[in-house]
Amino acid sequence: MNYLIGFVVCALITYYAVKQMDAYAVTVVVLWGAFLAKPLVEAVIWVCGYFRDAPLKPYQGQYYAFDYHQVRFIEIGRDLWVVDADILPLFGLAPTEAARRQALSSEYRYLELEKVWVYSEKEILRILKNSQHVNVRRLLLWLDREVYKPHRNKAPV
Repeated sequence: MNYLIGFVVCALITYYAVKQMDAYAVTVVVLWGAFLAKPLVEAVIWVCGYFRDAPLKPYQGQYYAFDYHQVRFIEIGRDLWVVDADILPLFGLAPTEAARRQALSSEYRYLELEKVWVYSEKEILRILKNSQHVNVRRLLLWLDREVYKPHRNKAPV
């Protein structure tokens, strides 16, 4: 609305200056420059930010890091599922067929589109609580504070 009012004011002043005072274009250019400077600068900043962030947009909210190791999370419905190949090595396990058979199908599944196996929040917390690895406490705190709690807080109620 402010830009529309500014545009109308500049147009009226330009019309008055040209018709009534025989003003040349140079005298009106300063007025239009002052009016257009802020929107042009904002547009350039927005375009630069868009092109800077565009390549990462599909991955926003899916990647986290624990001790400089990437851990991918995939949102299914309103729940976050963690990729097994990313989280299991953090506490000394490997994604194996035996481990896949032990988990419930409702808590551990293969995502065809991403071509990854994922654990639900409930299942990964159960596995972590049963583990004796040194990093388990830190990993549980990290999952709670950095991943699951912020995700629940941003999700609509």
